[in-house]
Amino acid sequence: MTWTDLVDAVATRTGIPRSQVKAVLKGLAEEVRDALLRGETVSVRGLGSWSRAWRQGRVVRSVTNRRKMWIGGRHRVRFRPTRSLQETIDQADGGWRSEEHQKAWRLAETLLDDLQLYHSALVPKDLDPEQTPEEVEERCRKAFGAHWEQVEHTWSMKVDGEVDTRFLGVVARRRWA
Repeated sequence: MTWTDLVDAVATRTGIPRSQVKAVLKGLAEEVRDALLRGETVSVRGLGSWSRAWRQGRVVRSVTNRRKMWIGGRHRVRFRPTRSLQETIDQADGGWRSEEHQKAWRLAETLLDDLQLYHSALVPKDLDPEQTPEEVEERCRKAFGAHWEQVEHTWSMKVDGEVDTRFLGVVARRRWA
C-alpha cells in the first residue's frame, strides 16, 4: 500500500476529505519521526509501538573478497505490533505455520530440485512471474510431460488432502520465472 493508497483508504472509510486526511497522516508521520529522534517510544493503541534501538558495531566478512570489515554501530527503528494485531496477522496466513503446510512446502521444493537436477533441459523458459500457480503447473505439465505427472502423483500420495495450496506451481514460478 502506497501513501496515496493509504490516504484514499482512510478518506473513504471515514468520510473525511482527502486533503484533511493527508494533513493528519503527514502530521502523524512527522510526530513519530521527531519522537524517535528524541529517543522516545511512540505507542498507537491497536497498532503497536515504534522505538529507537542501538545496534552495536560488529565485524563482518566481505562476500566479494572475504576480508574482515568493521560496520559501525547505529540506531535502528523497531516496530512491535500489539498482541491483537500480531494474532490477527498470524491467523490470516492460512495456516502456514501448521506442520502439514511446512511439510508440503518442503516436499514441493524437493520434487522440483530433483526435476531441475535430472531434467534441466526441460525446464520451461517462458514462465511469467504474473502467471497464476495453476497456469505455471499447466506449463510445467507440457514441458516435463511424464516427469511432471510423476511429480504430481508423488505430491498427491504424500500431501494431506487438507493442504489445498498450489505449492508446486508457486515453487516453480519462484524458481523459473
